[in-house]
Amino acid sequence: MPKEPYVSFAQAQGYASIPEQAKLGSISRATTAGLWRIIYEDLRNAGASTRFPFTHHLIHQVLSDWWVEAEHQMAHTTPRSCADWVKILTKNFENGFPNSYNIVQYLLQHRRCASHWRSGFAEVLESTRAAYRVVDNTIVPFGSDLELAQIEAALESATALAASGSKAHLMAAAAEMTSGESIKVICKSTATKQHETCSTVSQPSTRAIRPSPPCEATQ
Repeated sequence: MPKEPYVSFAQAQGYASIPEQAKLGSISRATTAGLWRIIYEDLRNAGASTRFPFTHHLIHQVLSDWWVEAEHQMAHTTPRSCADWVKILTKNFENGFPNSYNIVQYLLQHRRCASHWRSGFAEVLESTRAAYRVVDNTIVPFGSDLELAQIEAALESATALAASGSKAHLMAAAAEMTSGESIKVICKSTATKQHETCSTVSQPSTRAIRPSPPCEATQ
């Protein structure tokens, strides 16, 4: 369960305002600091390790993939120490939106994403009242708890359908949506993929003894 947002003494006493929900297309200092802390602690621990070389640690290996696949840098220029990574990544995070989210989403979607990255990033976004949330390893715009619940329900429905591409289609739609359009986008995407699934299943196979039963029409 996500921890509650930090409230300073001045905020509690009414001498300073409590941060409101961030707007889309922005990232607060609190969110940036929280996301960076998760990455930095892994880098620091890897750099201080005496059991394995720094380059053998997961954080270095995943960031090395990011360096080449996302930043399109030559492999031989990959940073090889904690200090080098901190210097490069700090600059990216200090540049604000969308650089910070670019790095975080790459880590989330990497095939070797650590479970504590996933849970940690999700907690930071919620506790700092960011305009985005983590849903199925993807950062999506956040409008309300109701919208988030409907997105998650739609993804569960797509998984249950076992339709090829359904889940990827929904995640792409969710990642591109803007506040206020999420419900419409998700419902439309779900209906489209359900219709495609029914159309595919209802077509008889040339090798089948008898044709497959027809699907019910999508509402």
